[in-house]
Formats: sequence, structure tokens, C-alpha cells
Amino acid sequence: MKSILVIKEELSEGWKIVKFKDIFEIRKGKKVNISENPTENSIPYIVIENLRGEPIKKVSDDKKGLLCCSDDILIVWDGANCGTVGSGLDGFVGSTIARLSLIDDSIDKDYVLIFLKSRFKLFNTYTTGATIPHLDKNFLINFKIPVPPLETQKKIVEILEKAEELKEWRAEADELADELFNSFFLEMFGDPITNEKEFKTDLLKNLCHLKSGGTPSRKNKEYFEGDVPWITTVALGPKFIDSKDAAEYITEYAIEKSATKLIPKDSIMVGVRVGVGKASINRCEMCTNQDIMSLVNIDKKLNKDFLLQILRYYQKFFESQVRGATIKGITSSTLKELNIILPPIELQNQFAEIVKQVETLKKHQKQSKQEIDNLFNALMQKAFKGELTC
Repeated sequence: MKSILVIKEELSEGWKIVKFKDIFEIRKGKKVNISENPTENSIPYIVIENLRGEPIKKVSDDKKGLLCCSDDILIVWDGANCGTVGSGLDGFVGSTIARLSLIDDSIDKDYVLIFLKSRFKLFNTYTTGATIPHLDKNFLINFKIPVPPLETQKKIVEILEKAEELKEWRAEADELADELFNSFFLEMFGDPITNEKEFKTDLLKNLCHLKSGGTPSRKNKEYFEGDVPWITTVALGPKFIDSKDAAEYITEYAIEKSATKLIPKDSIMVGVRVGVGKASINRCEMCTNQDIMSLVNIDKKLNKDFLLQILRYYQKFFESQVRGATIKGITSSTLKELNIILPPIELQNQFAEIVKQVETLKKHQKQSKQEIDNLFNALMQKAFKGELTC
């Protein structure tokens, strides 16, 4: 790990190595009183979420806070998101954030911002604190940044911003694919909850068997030394899951001695606690913990691709039914009593064919996204080593 801290001193002509403390004034944000009744004079209060692009909702009339302007760079100092950076914001700096104000006019703010974003994992690794991680100030102030002439900095920013646009276009293409998929579904079946097309319906409990999961006793370590995949809700969400998505692997004896059950392949698994409403089809036999309910022996009147999409439409309903003081979830009866529309199986099968086409498209888009990410990362590596031709 230490080797990744080293920046080559032998850079292109005109480049220099500078330390963080020599180009930034670093000041930690302050906690301020949040205004419940904001006025036109209230000042935005910037928190971690705002650095990730979420709109600013909190404001303050407290004049003791630390102000920042759009030219400053902000970096998360405390918590799991240490090292996250952002800019272009005006307001009071939150107490878990530090303000970085450039004091060297030979450095372009956007150049150094892109560089800091590229080092997030590094900053996030070098932290202090046993319970709540904090940026290691000594590491940060002595951190070295490669800096080319100002004109070169601006050209590097221009190139990397164009590459960033490609990533944004890829993300927009993914969103369009999802929108297209949903429009196909609505065109064919309408809203499955209101059943505006007046298809026949039946309760889910009459269309499949529902099996709960469980966790073998942790007191017997041998239970978790088998080869039967055992999953938690972390795995749910993608259309398909298999053995590689398992949290752990248990023995057949563990199944006999616990509440978990072996679920046949091509069942549908639904999160009922923690990851409420997340659903996937399992491509191999596997077991689950108690946070998952599995739909097995699904009636032939239902195509599994179609049913999976129905369950995803019920996501908001599931969220409205969540109960529990500590671990929140839905009951098995919430699932069992779902009213499921039953369009002609031929129509469901047509939809399943569309699903396959969309999945193929998404697979290609995922490969394209990876290629763009690799290109962007390669460009950044070359840029900050002085190897990028501008």
C-alpha cells in the first residue's frame, strides 16, 4: 500500500511537485444552528450529501459558521466518506467537511479538483480514529501533487472533462434503456396495481409457495464450511443471482439443523427485511437468511420474468408497509395477499422476450461502460504523470 504514495519526481519539463500545505489554506467547518424557519437572509449549510450532487436543504442564520464560495474545494473530513471532494458551492461549511482555499495562483482549481477526485480511495484509506474515521491531517498536508504549467493544466482539464461527458452519456443511455423497458411493460399490461386493463387476478399465495429462510447457529463454525450457497439481501437486486453472489457457503447438515431451506433454482427471492422489496431469480439451488422470502413452485399461469417485474412495481407499496422498532420489514402476509394480475400467458411470454433483448442491450452497455471507465482511468494516469499529449 505504501508504494502507491510515491509520485515520480522525474516529470516532464516544466512540471513540479508541490505539497498540499503549500497550495491550500485548510480550515475545518463548524457546527451551526439550523434554521427551522428560514428567511431570505438564511445561508445554505453544506453537508456531505451536497458534495455528491444532492440539493442543499439545510440553512442557517448563525453568523459564526465558516463560509465557503464556489471557488473553494470542499473535502469530507470525518466519517465513512472521508476524501470525497466537491466544489461550486456557497454557504456554511458543515462540521464534517474542510474548506480548501487555493493560495497559489499558478494552479487551476479544476485541475487540482480532478486530481483529488482521482485519489479518493487513497484519502479514504489513510484515516485515523477507532470508531469514526477522520482524514489523517499529517498525511494530507504533506501529500504531493504533480503540477504542470498553467496552460497544460487547463488542457488536461479540457480532455478529462470530455472523457467525463462520455461517462455521463453512458449513464443516460442506461436510464433510457430502463425507461424503454418500463414503457413496453405499461403499454402491454398497464399499471399492474390498479389493473386498468381489467385482467383476471389472484392472490400471490394461490400462485406459488412461499418459503422463509434462516441462519445456522454461529456457534458451530463447521456449518459454514460447506458448498451450499447461502445469501443475504445484499445479493438481491439484479435479475439473476447465482453461487458467486453468496455471502457464505453452508453444509447440508446446517440446513437440517436450522430454519434455512434449500430453494430450487429459478425461484424468485424477495427481501422482507433490511432490503425490503429487492428481488432476484436464483440460477442455482441456494439457501437464504431470515430476511428473504422465496417464491417456489410458481404457477404455470405466470412467467417468472413477468412476475419479477410485477414485484418491482410493488416496491413503493412494500416500503409503505414496513414495520418494526429496530429491524424494519414486512410480514409474510404482506406478500401472500398481493393481488397479481394474470394476463394471457402468451402476452407474458412476449414480454419475456423483450426482457431478454433488454438484458442483452444492458450487457453490451455494461461492457461499453467498463471500456469508457478504463479509458478515463488510463487518461488520468497519463495526465498526472505528464504523459498525456495535449
